Amino acid sequence: MRKIILLSSAILVFLGLNAQPDSHRQLTRDDAFFTTYAADIDRTVYRWDQAYHFMFYKDNKPISFVSDQGGSLGMAFIKDGALRMNLEEMYSPPIISVSFNDLVKFSFFPFKDIKVESTFLVYSSTISLQEVKITNRGLSTQKFEVLAYFLMDVDLQELTLARSQQFEFKINKLRDSWMKEHDIPLVEELHNIFKVDDLSSNPFSFDDIQEFKSNFQDAQIQSLKNKSLIGHSLKL
Repeated sequence: MRKIILLSSAILVFLGLNAQPDSHRQLTRDDAFFTTYAADIDRTVYRWDQAYHFMFYKDNKPISFVSDQGGSLGMAFIKDGALRMNLEEMYSPPIISVSFNDLVKFSFFPFKDIKVESTFLVYSSTISLQEVKITNRGLSTQKFEVLAYFLMDVDLQELTLARSQQFEFKINKLRDSWMKEHDIPLVEELHNIFKVDDLSSNPFSFDDIQEFKSNFQDAQIQSLKNKSLIGHSLKL
């Protein structure tokens, strides 16, 4: 099991996810349904609420979870010196087996016989978790690399790497027009944690997604200044 975790607080939460699908039908990008996920109302704080849209249907886009102000979470794969990141590069596209308002469960094959099963949960307004299971369903051994990444459209502020290999940084989440109009107070500078629950993973950072795509084979920490893409790589 691999857990890819984004936290906006100092609390680390691990969950057993046992949701059941509404029907026996599996959903693909050709079906009409919503793929934006937000925390259940009992675990929501409006002022910091963050929803994630599952981008799994555009050929030229990475399979990822995209938010308005909270960054994006995704996975890329390296095999035989080639990077697979966008949907069109995968061996087979994602199939969704469970989809609730705060949780989605899906699977896809980045390579032949290599199945990725994942559950993404927006637990609260400040905590999102992704659990990933990767299985070789073939008879021969395959060597490849998984890169779990977090991406912002601006540089991450005060980015550091703790001894536990977790990234820590700040994000400015500005008040919306309604909050400004009603003069609702809000702490706009949020402390964030991005962590992969695997001690064998290696952290990396890049200036942006273009540099990542150009230099993915050199995924490591060279500097933490002026970075908008961070992540962890795991060799399997």
